[in-house]
Amino acid sequence: GSITKALRAAGAVILGKAAMGEFAGGSYNSVRGQTLNPYNVKRATGGSSSGSGAAISANFAVLAVGTDTSTSVRGPSSYTGIVGLRPTTGLISRAGIAPKNLNFDSAGPMARNVTDLALMMNALAFPDPKDRKSIEVWREVEKIDPTSKGGVDFTKALDRDALRGRKLGVLR
Repeated sequence: GSITKALRAAGAVILGKAAMGEFAGGSYNSVRGQTLNPYNVKRATGGSSSGSGAAISANFAVLAVGTDTSTSVRGPSSYTGIVGLRPTTGLISRAGIAPKNLNFDSAGPMARNVTDLALMMNALAFPDPKDRKSIEVWREVEKIDPTSKGGVDFTKALDRDALRGRKLGVLR
């Protein structure tokens, strides 16, 4: 699909396809327990992109792409301590993915840090004529930022001092 081609064009080496998960028993568990949380094997991995999240968290790879209908990128990312982004549907082409809901699904990058995620978005987010929704979304992006034809540099939004002086809490 378009995602694999874009990653290869950016120099990525595709290592494989990870496990998908399912919602069961009130919490997300991977299919037949195949995906384990690298931080604690007794904890869940968070949804249908759990294999991707666990692989990045366990340092098996640097980046992954999940697909998100409701929380399938964000859930596994938070459960496994990595960064995940569920972009606006169409910002990343849906050509070649198997969506659960064509009007809502989106591929989403998963990485160990925000900088790597932004660099991956640079490679994945562009208008794709093979995806009607992509063309619609990128028309709107270009209205907001006329310089965005063909893509956006997501690294320009990074700010090393964004959390300086902030307090973070951990709910126990």
